[in-house]
Amino acid sequence: MSRLRWPFPKDPQSDKKYIVEWDKFLDDGEHISSSSWVLPSGGEITSSGDGFTDDTSFIQLAGGVSGKSYTLSNTVVTNLGNTVNRGVILAVEDR
Repeated sequence: MSRLRWPFPKDPQSDKKYIVEWDKFLDDGEHISSSSWVLPSGGEITSSGDGFTDDTSFIQLAGGVSGKSYTLSNTVVTNLGNTVNRGVILAVEDR
């Protein structure tokens, strides 16, 4: 699984939307048909919702422990029947 990294740390007190742009991983005419997320076990990071557009997926995240990094997994299925998975690293810091 290829890993991406969100560029800015999350504050543990924030409840914020995070986006993965899939356009560089999709072929011409290909778009996202479904998206699912797997969060790390332990419940330190929680989600209040997620969704997708033709070329992005997103998740609303809360919590986390300052000084830790978490890897979330996002799997999308496309209109062409391809299944693509990416891990995304999220650092958490007091801001």
